[in-house]
Amino acid sequence: DNKTFIDFYTHNGITEDERMRITSAGNVGIGTTGPGRKLFVNGDAGGTTGWYNDSDENLKKNIATIPNALDKIMGLRGVSYEWKDPNRPAGEHVGFLAQEVQGVVPEVVSKGGNFYGVDYSSLVPLTVNAIQEQQNQIALLNTKTANLALEGQCVTGDTLLPIRRRRKRKQGSAEDNNEDDYEYILLPICEVEVGDEVLSLNEDTDKTEYHCINGLLDMGVREIYELTTASGRKIRTTDNHPYLVQM
Repeated sequence: DNKTFIDFYTHNGITEDERMRITSAGNVGIGTTGPGRKLFVNGDAGGTTGWYNDSDENLKKNIATIPNALDKIMGLRGVSYEWKDPNRPAGEHVGFLAQEVQGVVPEVVSKGGNFYGVDYSSLVPLTVNAIQEQQNQIALLNTKTANLALEGQCVTGDTLLPIRRRRKRKQGSAEDNNEDDYEYILLPICEVEVGDEVLSLNEDTDKTEYHCINGLLDMGVREIYELTTASGRKIRTTDNHPYLVQM
């Protein structure tokens, strides 16, 4: 026998069916004849406890907190899909596309045989950090919103703002923060979105810079006043909005 693998069969009294195979590379396949990883199960698997991964601090080096976790999570796209291969479980499933994930979090993508796979469990610490970042932003926003609500400072919804908005990336493309990644537009406040960047004053440097909009606040219906500048420009706002003037 010149076979380069070990196969295991079951017999129902009439026919024999292959159930498991160990390849010459040491890969074990259950329900498949071509396992691309050390253990590949074509179908579901389960047990009464979780799957434990070595995670002891003493086994690790170059430990660092995952940076920009929220941005990475925002760059992922969950999809629903069906398998093309009729030998795989039928019906609709949910998950990610490995090629798209590779452009955002390449550390969790690897190729086994001819196909890419995603280490879903490794996305858990990324998600945890993203939630923490988001909660910090919410706490900061709540503080700023409280102060803003007390002072009542706002302009009308049709006020135009200089906005820098990130263009939608092609699937699987990396995020480089080049100028070409953005579009620069004047938008009414009512069309501004969370995540847009607005050109505003940095009071520490007295220079205008783009800053990310972390949240939006609708101040409701307020009494409006119209101011006319020396150049003829009209500004519509509430009675308690601060202005910068040259003396």
